[in-house]
Amino acid sequence: MIESGKLKIGLNYWASENATRMWRHWNAKAIEKDMAAMEQHGVELLRVFPLWPDFQPIRLLQYGSSRSNPVDREVCLGEDEIPLPDTPAGQAGMDETMLEHFREFCDIAQRHNIRLIVAIMTVHMTGRHFVPPAIENRDLFTDPFALKWEIKFYDCFVRTMKDHPAIAAWETGNEMNYTAQVKDANHAWVWTRMMHDVIRLADPSRPIVGVMAEGLDPSKSKWLIADQGELADYGSVHRYDILNAATSDGFLHIRNLYRAAAECRIISDINGKPCFTEETGNWRNIALSLEGMGQTLNCLLWNAWAENCGAFLWWCAFDQQELNFAPYHWGDWPGLEHGVFDANRKPHPAAKAMLDFGKMLKSLPFEALPETKPDALCLVDDMDIASTSYVLARQAGINLKFQAARSRLADSNCYFLPSVAERGGISLEDWRRLRQNVENGATCYISADDTDLPNLREFCGMEIARRRKAISPMKCMIDGVALSLNCALEKKILLEGAEVVLADNDGNPLLLRNRYGKGLVFTLLFALEKALQDKLRALDEPWWKIYGMMLAKKLVMCQRDSAIVLTEHHFDDAKVAVIAVNCSDEERRIVPELSEGWQITFTFGDVGFANGEGMLPPGSGIMFMLSKH
Repeated sequence: MIESGKLKIGLNYWASENATRMWRHWNAKAIEKDMAAMEQHGVELLRVFPLWPDFQPIRLLQYGSSRSNPVDREVCLGEDEIPLPDTPAGQAGMDETMLEHFREFCDIAQRHNIRLIVAIMTVHMTGRHFVPPAIENRDLFTDPFALKWEIKFYDCFVRTMKDHPAIAAWETGNEMNYTAQVKDANHAWVWTRMMHDVIRLADPSRPIVGVMAEGLDPSKSKWLIADQGELADYGSVHRYDILNAATSDGFLHIRNLYRAAAECRIISDINGKPCFTEETGNWRNIALSLEGMGQTLNCLLWNAWAENCGAFLWWCAFDQQELNFAPYHWGDWPGLEHGVFDANRKPHPAAKAMLDFGKMLKSLPFEALPETKPDALCLVDDMDIASTSYVLARQAGINLKFQAARSRLADSNCYFLPSVAERGGISLEDWRRLRQNVENGATCYISADDTDLPNLREFCGMEIARRRKAISPMKCMIDGVALSLNCALEKKILLEGAEVVLADNDGNPLLLRNRYGKGLVFTLLFALEKALQDKLRALDEPWWKIYGMMLAKKLVMCQRDSAIVLTEHHFDDAKVAVIAVNCSDEERRIVPELSEGWQITFTFGDVGFANGEGMLPPGSGIMFMLSKH
């Protein structure tokens, strides 16, 4: 479905005319116009949603008496309580008219060169819970009656549609982790395995997209990244930063603009499967003008491509503010103006951004962008901390490869352990192995929350003499810039072989360097990545330079503005593509500094470049092709 070094551009789709009622109020002519508008703006991939009660409208009829509880008598179809027809679809409780609508939908997509990710059994959508009457108030993950008819749904739908070439991939449904509570991660694993097995038996030829998952620690999360990596062919990211602290910095800011791409790379590294941004969007009435939304989407596309995310799908195709039915008419949180088109198919600037970016990709003089090369292995047990580490590393020109701290340690020349609390999920065996690798010449960075890993005294070359809650911010200077950060703890340490690399304004050590065997250990005495999550505009400050103090990387190209993120993509020793993306809401001047022997041969992107410099508008990008001479 997706290829390394390329980017499929797509949307999540409900019909412009009637959204979640599109299947029961079928209008092929209107959908044809929707498809034509999307094709004209470069859309290659749609994620689509067969609504469960429309496609499997089963009702359960029961006996009842004063002498016993109600007894199940018959499963039938629809409001007219039609007995199940004696056909494969009928015996699965499926509405054959709905299946015909979906096949016609696939035909329309095929005519417009658009491929489909099918979220087979859609239950959760825009805050509303959609289930057939027979299954209302049942546990979707454990109730045998519900599971029986879910299995019938998946099997019938996939077997009926698997011959259609417009379908690129299957998915169990939309955000199944939001449909109901599961008791624990074991329940989530069993349900996912069961349904994926049904899909694969019905159609072994197509990949399956995993349930959105962000968890690493099974004691805190139920839908685990590692489990979905085991059970699915693709990972997926759903990122809406209006709902969390990230957008305290604004949508056109590096924290938000890099989060989806960072999560894709982190999840892909951890589960060993390709991962893409399956949903992202915003509440533009709250945060952005139409022009600003176009700039945001453009920047997200640049970052997704640079980070080899494979595909990027925006939520959603069309605005939905004219729909006077549930959930759209509810007066609480459902957002209605997320589209790249309005309800009448008029394109917003975001649609033009998609079109222009797709045209640029097709004009490139190469087939695929090489992946970036990792510089260090980062062990993580928390996605928020991992994402912050990712951006800090990017600002420092460092490429991190990620591994779940709870999995078996891989060998590396450099390890990052950001904001380690307690033992960070690292087993004693892996901790011994990591120390042995450092003793043999590797480098290790630890930023310490309340780190309780053993042997830290010898490993870090220091001992904690006192630890207490901090009552005032930590203040320090980095390259002449005065910085302040609210850290949870303050520590007094005794040096036992380590040297001080960075101290606070009172002379207390902050960053230590210790020789351990043939290797080096850098210890940051506060949880940098964790503290930055709660500090507004923190990523505008030069905290990333702490990463550069540990791993000074020789870059082919560099520049001095940390809001402009560079990625290097090496075709060979003499040919490199460097992508520069302005992850901010201000125009930025870029003046590249090249290593000796390198020259810019040509550029692609949103802006012109002349006389060794260029101006990057908010959310824009440019690609430099460099050669060595």
